[in-house]
Amino acid sequence: MLASLRLDDADAPVLTLPQWRIEELLRARLSALDPRALRTGTAISGLRESDAGIVMRRTSGEETAECAARIVVAADGVRSGIRSALDLGWRQCRGTAHYVMTDAGEVTDLGARAHLFCAASGIVESFPLPDHRRRWVARVGTPDTADPETLAAIIRERTGIALTAAPQDSASAFTARQHRAARFARGRVVLLGDAAHELSPIGGQGMNLGWIGALRLAPEIRRALRDDRADFRRYERRQQRSAGRARRRARFNMAMGRPVRGPVRGLRDLAARVLGTRPLRGIALRAFTMRGL
Repeated sequence: MLASLRLDDADAPVLTLPQWRIEELLRARLSALDPRALRTGTAISGLRESDAGIVMRRTSGEETAECAARIVVAADGVRSGIRSALDLGWRQCRGTAHYVMTDAGEVTDLGARAHLFCAASGIVESFPLPDHRRRWVARVGTPDTADPETLAAIIRERTGIALTAAPQDSASAFTARQHRAARFARGRVVLLGDAAHELSPIGGQGMNLGWIGALRLAPEIRRALRDDRADFRRYERRQQRSAGRARRRARFNMAMGRPVRGPVRGLRDLAARVLGTRPLRGIALRAFTMRGL
């Protein structure tokens, strides 16, 4: 183990939840605000501006109908159909890596800390989840190394830790890529989250950047509805700057975790140890959790 970061600091705790639980909480809150708000299995297409705002086609199953909205927020992910339809661009940025992850029960007392294990063949990251479980993420050479036994062997070889038995379908592979849209808004349509910027999902980095964008966008939407004038340039500038900082942090994190040997590995390991020391631990934690964007 090269470095560890404490996540339960009383002044600035880092809260970790699995994705399914986050989605469950979001659905429950949205249902409490408006039980009719969430419509799954619905596609939006054919956006055009009119005196009523944005008119679009809404398709659900075999039914298609037109609807209108004063503001459209496109939060439809990295493959955003709305972004493509508006030709807002989608440029790949530096920083790509393949990973495999799983959630497993605690096998040793690693405490409320995130741990980094930097082996010659690549990094293993581990951080705590509720119910005495931990998430394990290992960098791999190909994106299809997703069976649990292979991942357990990788973790054991790089860290010396044997995972407890996990469900056979619990390991998943993913590729961390970096993209950004050329524009985050056009007229009364504005991009949010992965539709505007894609970066590494490790540690919820992309999700946290999306939350930041939502907090910034909410007052701009209120202002646009009040004044009947859509102007999202301030949101766009601030979010583009934050996305740029987040991409640089994610690129640094991916570079630190790549397979290295010889003198380069010695320098990488020294840098990781220094970042894990008490004077710099706060900086490392901010970078890992995307604080200060």
